[in-house]
Amino acid sequence: MKEDNCMMFIKVLFTLMLVTMVSAGYKGHTGRPKSKTDIDTSRLELIKVKEKEIRQYYASWCDVGLDGIAVMPTGQQEKYTDIAIELLYEALSKAGYKPVTSQKAAAAIRKYFNVDITEKNCLLHRYGIHRYVCKSEAINDRDAQKKLMNPEVDEADDFWDLQIFVPNYNYIVYHPTIDQAVQIDGFNLEDCDLNNIKVDKLSYRLDKSILYQNLFIFYDSKAAFVWLKANNPSFLTYLFVDYGYDKSDEINKMVLDQIDVKNGFPPSGNGYKNVFASRNKSGRLLIHQGLLQYMSTHANEKNLYFCMLDDYLSSLLEIERNPNSEGFTREERYEIGAYVGYYYGLMYDKCCANSCNTGAFDHFVYYNKDFVAYIKQNNYMGLKGYENIIQKAHERESSSIATLEHNQTDE
Repeated sequence: MKEDNCMMFIKVLFTLMLVTMVSAGYKGHTGRPKSKTDIDTSRLELIKVKEKEIRQYYASWCDVGLDGIAVMPTGQQEKYTDIAIELLYEALSKAGYKPVTSQKAAAAIRKYFNVDITEKNCLLHRYGIHRYVCKSEAINDRDAQKKLMNPEVDEADDFWDLQIFVPNYNYIVYHPTIDQAVQIDGFNLEDCDLNNIKVDKLSYRLDKSILYQNLFIFYDSKAAFVWLKANNPSFLTYLFVDYGYDKSDEINKMVLDQIDVKNGFPPSGNGYKNVFASRNKSGRLLIHQGLLQYMSTHANEKNLYFCMLDDYLSSLLEIERNPNSEGFTREERYEIGAYVGYYYGLMYDKCCANSCNTGAFDHFVYYNKDFVAYIKQNNYMGLKGYENIIQKAHERESSSIATLEHNQTDE
């Protein structure tokens, strides 16, 4: 009996050890490393889960034509956009993008778009931005978002014309749609073969612009900037024109390089639209002082920066002869002219020998009393040494007039 009891005890002990080892095996790894196939399967999971809806989206797109999701019924819009938001995040993750913290995301949005992303959407819309409202959030906010998608609602802040910021995932995207993240191999909107839509392979497709825009905004990525400058410079210009982002020397130079200089002379009249000043989405005047500072620092006779300011002022401040300059009011033109004139004055001694100098700023300082009065009333725009620049401009024009009168007397 003792031997039987002993054997029974050993069997029980062995069984307990075996159970423990098996249990530990399940809690730990399986004994083999994860292969690349395992990782890819994990990433493709959302495509598999949403496969039916993705194919339905493409079929619906065929029904409505080129206008796509923007003219679909609002129920479809909301459903497909929710899916697109998730798929875009998956596609970004697959491309190597990792979301920054919410604090860093808010700081980045403030830096490049000059807005507080935590504000209510009704305020953000004035700047062309919308913070995406997910299913789990307040129903009133979801309803307001759904209304923005409504193709029958003609509003300035239409959802499909806004830059969309997705909280938590912390990325931005314009016009978020499923086809920006996932494609049906061989799909062609012109043919719209329903059999193709039903059976052909689904795979991730992410426009590189979306990836690099997010890397640039949220990571200040140098490589992303280089890619955008070469492949999508309009996004960088968009930040400059619509949001006044003029803190980057490279973007400032890019904007100036786009000015049409022919045969060594800058353009005249309206050849500087949105360069020195623009309006943001809400219509507020933006004066690109960072660009003007860049021009002042890097001005020389080869790049014609000084001549551009002189040429621009000759048209901008000729208010009676040129009443409609880029749609700016008289007071706005005075304000723009005041800033441009200041940097013209800073550059004068270094660049005045250039043959393209017409002395436009000097002329308006001498003859346009209202312009000078505006500058003085606004405390010389708070710009250091501006009073001295005004005085020198007046003296130069006065001396030029005296010389001209003297020459005419001699004749």
